[in-house]
Amino acid sequence: MPHFAWWCEIRRRPAISGRSAIVLQSNDAGGSSKLVLDYSPELEGLQRGLPLQQALSRYGEVELIQADIPHYWSVFDDLLDSLELKSPLVEGAELDMPTSDWTGCSRFIRMTVF
Repeated sequence: MPHFAWWCEIRRRPAISGRSAIVLQSNDAGGSSKLVLDYSPELEGLQRGLPLQQALSRYGEVELIQADIPHYWSVFDDLLDSLELKSPLVEGAELDMPTSDWTGCSRFIRMTVF
């Protein structure tokens, strides 16, 4: 699911919708090393794990958001619950990477999750 963390932030804080933003995560216990976890879709050329300083050198005028991993897992769990209403074979071992078996479920393909 592309830009899952960013979408979670948009859902939680609609006021940031339409603004360029980078979701950050700390790379060390002290939190001094920041990496890109996610970003607004229009910020082309960024990727997960990119050091914040490199991201800012490309896009200096962005809103910085500290990642809230427990919140993302909560939203992801709700997403999995929604998928399980349509297919009993749903897995979500990795955040933002749901898998499911939709064999025989073609009548549900138009389902909207977000």
